[in-house]
Amino acid sequence: MNYNLKKYFNAINVFFLLLISILTAINFFLDLSSTYIYFFCFLLIATIGVSHGAYDGKKGEILFNNKLKNWKFIFYFTYIALVILVFVFWYLNPLISLIIFLFVSSLHFGKEDLEIYLDKKNKYHLFIFFLKGSLIILLPLFFNFEQTNIIFNTILFSKDYVLLSNNYTKFILILNLLMQVLFYLYIYLKKKLTRDDFIAIIFEIFLIIMVFYLFAP
Repeated sequence: MNYNLKKYFNAINVFFLLLISILTAINFFLDLSSTYIYFFCFLLIATIGVSHGAYDGKKGEILFNNKLKNWKFIFYFTYIALVILVFVFWYLNPLISLIIFLFVSSLHFGKEDLEIYLDKKNKYHLFIFFLKGSLIILLPLFFNFEQTNIIFNTILFSKDYVLLSNNYTKFILILNLLMQVLFYLYIYLKKKLTRDDFIAIIFEIFLIIMVFYLFAP
């Protein structure tokens, strides 16, 4: 099962490498306006992103189908109620809501990326999940600090709030990458991570960095 998943993830990484290369070449030679780039990103979200989110229902079926009779009603009612609760709490306290959202998102994305490679018995696995996932927050701040802060201020209903200063962002990002590489290298040397898996993880980090370097948030 893990072997098939790894092949799937590796295929996705190669696909995105080719996609990034093609977009970079097109943008370099044709000097496309940001409108075309945003439109293309919208297409990716509307296809790959929406289908990924739609899979939540399938996950609910896998988890509760054999445990609850009316699992669909309970699952979707809880799902929608949670969404409404988040909106209400966000309206009442946007800053705390944003911090919780970024923290949970970091864990979620890190877990999705790394759980097929790392042994969950490792006591540091949640911390590494968080480090990997938090790259999607730190990298936009590092490469496009002003634009990213505008986005944060928009969802915070504010005009001049700085969630994380530029200097702190640089320091935390460098520390994050250093800790990750050292951890992966350590478990590789301990033979708890294969060479192919080590290369796949580092390659994916490289892809994430390239995406945020080449494209605005």
